[in-house]
This record gives sequence, structure tokens and C-alpha cells, in this order.
Amino acid sequence: MTPKLRRYEGNPILTPTSRWWEARWVFNCGAAIYQGKVYLLYRAQGLDFISRWGLATSDDGLRIVSRSQHPVFEPAAHLDQERLGCEDPRITPLGGRFYITYTAASVYPAIGPGRRRPSGAFSREGVPWRVRIGLASTRNFRTFRRHGFIFPKVDDKDAALFPEKIDGRYYLLHRIYPDIHLAYSEDLRHWRNLGVLMKPRPGMWDSERIGAGAPQ
Repeated sequence: MTPKLRRYEGNPILTPTSRWWEARWVFNCGAAIYQGKVYLLYRAQGLDFISRWGLATSDDGLRIVSRSQHPVFEPAAHLDQERLGCEDPRITPLGGRFYITYTAASVYPAIGPGRRRPSGAFSREGVPWRVRIGLASTRNFRTFRRHGFIFPKVDDKDAALFPEKIDGRYYLLHRIYPDIHLAYSEDLRHWRNLGVLMKPRPGMWDSERIGAGAPQ
């Protein structure tokens, strides 16, 4: 039987605050169990429209008992690929750490005559959007380590890391518009794309593009 889902009557469990960095929206959180509590890394946008992560905790996954006063993760000043924000954290516990895939947002920089910006879905509105999959990890949700960008030269997002190795390899679902792709790595640093795993369905509700949901 298909399990029956019921919306929590107390929704939304997280809303914007008066803090400058999360005054507009809070959304798209990743969840994990740590020290017997539910930890939520959530995407927040504030007065500057830059995406950062806040941290909230809950005893039951429904009622928030604590929330960070300041961002716990934000764009690195030295990374041009993150200058418009770090979006949509997705958490996978693996090997004693919590690995987090996220979307690094920016725009392609201006370039000189004779060179063209990459074409594709993210420039169709006339804005040269650039998106990359970032990978970070933490043991305690207080300090985070960056592991670089997965496929650093490809517009890519919606990544979900498998919670276990398969035949000694790490596997990842990700979206190169408009399809879901599958990739693997031996060391979480060097990745090989295996190609398209799923495509949108013409004429259906998911006809424009598809992407992976949360990893668990």
C-alpha cells in the first residue's frame, strides 16, 4: 500500500526573521539526525538576495527548538563561482561525516570580443547564469570543509550523493538540464559522468525538466 502523507498542521516550521541575512525567504533545507536531534541546514536569502545557510534543530522534526543567529555557511570570498550564493544544501551521512552537496550560483563574467559565453538553459532569459555543484562536509554542523566543485566546467545542479558506496565507488545523481544524470567517483574529488539516467516526459507535468529530490 502507498503510505498516506498528511501535512503538519503547524506548517511552516521555518519562516523568515528580521535578521538581515534571512529577512526575505527561508526554504529548501537539508535534514539529518545528529546527537539524537533533527538538524536542518536551510537556504536563506536576505536583503542582499545572496543565499546562505542557517541552522535549526528540532527534537521531533516538527517543532524548532533552536536556530542560528548568524549564517553557518556562506559564499567564500575567493570563489568566483559562489558570488551569488550557496543554495539548496542536501545532506548525506557517510563514513563518519555529513557530506553536503549544494548549488554554487553566479553569472558568467564578461568576456572579450571573439569569445562566446556558454549557451544553455541558464542563459535563456538573457542573463548568463552559471551554476556549479559544490561539495562540503562537517562532523558537527559548526565547522565546514569545502571539497571543491563537481564537474567544475559544467552548468549543473540538483545533486544527491548516495549514502553508501557501491563496489567501492561513490555515486551521485545530478541534473545537467533537463535530464537526471548519474556519476561516480573513487575519492569524492575526481568524478566521471555516466550519462543520462532519466529524461523529462513530453506532454506530462514533468516535461520541462526533472531533478533528484533529497538523498534520503
